[in-house]
Amino acid sequence: MKYAIIVIALFFTACSRPAKTNQTDQDNPYAQKIKINLFDTSKKYIEDIADTMSVVTLSASHYFNFSGATNFFFLDNAIILADRMQGIVFIFNKKGQLINTINSSVDKKKMSDGRFTYISDAFYDEDEKLIEILDRTADRVFRFTPDGAIKDTLKLADARAWGYDFVKAKDIYVTKLLNSNQDKKGVGIYKKDENVLRYNAEALSVIPSTQKLNFVQLHQLDVYKDSVFFFPMLADKIYHITGSGAKPAYLLDYPAQYRLDSDIKNAEPTKDPYNFFRKLANANVIYSNNSLFINDQWVSFRFNFQTKTSPRNVFYNKESKKVLQFSELLSKTRKTPFPQAYVIGKYKDYFVMLNDAPVKKSKDPKVLPVGNYKLLFFKLKNI
Repeated sequence: MKYAIIVIALFFTACSRPAKTNQTDQDNPYAQKIKINLFDTSKKYIEDIADTMSVVTLSASHYFNFSGATNFFFLDNAIILADRMQGIVFIFNKKGQLINTINSSVDKKKMSDGRFTYISDAFYDEDEKLIEILDRTADRVFRFTPDGAIKDTLKLADARAWGYDFVKAKDIYVTKLLNSNQDKKGVGIYKKDENVLRYNAEALSVIPSTQKLNFVQLHQLDVYKDSVFFFPMLADKIYHITGSGAKPAYLLDYPAQYRLDSDIKNAEPTKDPYNFFRKLANANVIYSNNSLFINDQWVSFRFNFQTKTSPRNVFYNKESKKVLQFSELLSKTRKTPFPQAYVIGKYKDYFVMLNDAPVKKSKDPKVLPVGNYKLLFFKLKNI
C-alpha cells in the first residue's frame, strides 16, 4: 500500500470540481433499525438455519489464494473470482471448472489492448455484462466481456477522490477512499461520461483518529437493485450512497454505552492498525465492519466486538425485522467448523461462504497446499 499514498499525492490538483456535499451523520428517521446483541457469540449449525444448500468445488490448474481475492461474482452460468495478488481474474463455469482467465501484463505500453498491470479491485456489471478491473497504477478501469475480450478502457479524471475499492450502479461509480485522502472524506462518487469517469461528489467524513490508517477492509460496499450501500469500518450505520451524497439506510440498534465516543474519535491519529484495533477491542465498541451483502430478503454483515477471535455475523430479515446471529458455523456432517464462516458473495436468494480450503502440508514455501476450494451456497430459512 506504500505506493497508494504516493499515487493519491500525485493527483492533488486545483482543477475545478463540483462542490462537496454537506452530508451529516444524523440518523435518518426513515431508516430501518437492526437490533443486535453485541455479546452473542453463539454457534449455529448450517442445517438448522439453511433452507437449501449446495457445494461447488473450484477446479483450476492455476493456484489461487482467497486472501488475494478482492471480490466474487456469481452468475447463472459462471463464477468470477478476482485475485489481486496474482493479478488474474479467474472465470469458472457454474460447475466450478476453470474456463478462462484475464491476466495482467508488465507492459504498460499496451494499455489500449487491455493490458492492465495490477488489480486494485474488480466488479461485475450485471446490466452491461462486463467485468470491470480497476488499476490504480494507471488510473483506469479496464472493461472485459466474460469471455476475456477487452471492450474498452475508462480513464479516471481527477483521481484524487478515487480509492482502491469500488462498485457501480448504472452510470454511478462509488469508491471507498483511503483515510489519508486530501479531503478527509469516506467515499468518492463519479459519473461515467463516455470513456471518462468524472468526479461528481464526496460523502461522509473520516474519523480523525483513523486519518493515517490506510488499509483495505473487504466488502464494505454492496449493490442491491441499482442502489449502493456502504458499511464504514467504525460506523453503527449502513449508508445508502446516491449520486450526490449519503444517508443512513439501516441503523444498528444496541446500547449507547458501547458506541464510539469522542475520546476515541478524536485521539491522536496513528499509523499502527494493530495498536489501534487493540484500543478498540478494549473500549468495547464495534470495529472492522465488513462483508456487507444485501438481497431481497436479507441484509448480511459482519463486525468485531471486544475480540477478533469471535466476529459477529448478522443476518437481518427485512420483512420480519428479526435477526440471526452467530460467531461460529458448524455442520452435523463434518467434524470441524467451517474454515471462514463469513459471507463472501451472493447469488439471487443465496449467500455464499467458503466450505473447504486447500491444506498446507509442508513448511516449504515452494510446496503448494493440497486440495481445492469449495464454496457453500445456502438460502436461509425464514425467521
